[in-house]
Amino acid sequence: MSWKDRGKLSPEDIANIIAEVRGGAKRIDVARKYGINHSTVYYYCGSGEEKPRNNSFDIKEYNKKWQEKNKEKLKEYQKNYRQEKITIGKSKRKQGRGLNAGKSYKELLEIENEKRKKAGLWLYKPSKNKL
Repeated sequence: MSWKDRGKLSPEDIANIIAEVRGGAKRIDVARKYGINHSTVYYYCGSGEEKPRNNSFDIKEYNKKWQEKNKEKLKEYQKNYRQEKITIGKSKRKQGRGLNAGKSYKELLEIENEKRKKAGLWLYKPSKNKL
């Protein structure tokens, strides 16, 4: 079959493909015979493994049971989390904005360059658009 002749597979071709695969032929060989991609054969025949599907799973019910089971752990976690959040917030307020709060770009650049001179590193040049 040339690529020009390939079009949609007829219902008879699909039935033949399924029959050949169920008969034991390799899917890749069937695909070559009909001039189609092997994924098309898998589409029509399936992967060959039938997996049981359990559609009775309810996530809301599962979450409810889990919360009932771990009620004490959840309360303890929430208490600790709130406590940590409060203490972190207080410590941040005490710190303010740090040592360099309120300094201009030029002042910060001078401080950094002094540190870099002592370490023997190259210096930052002031940016033209920031001054």
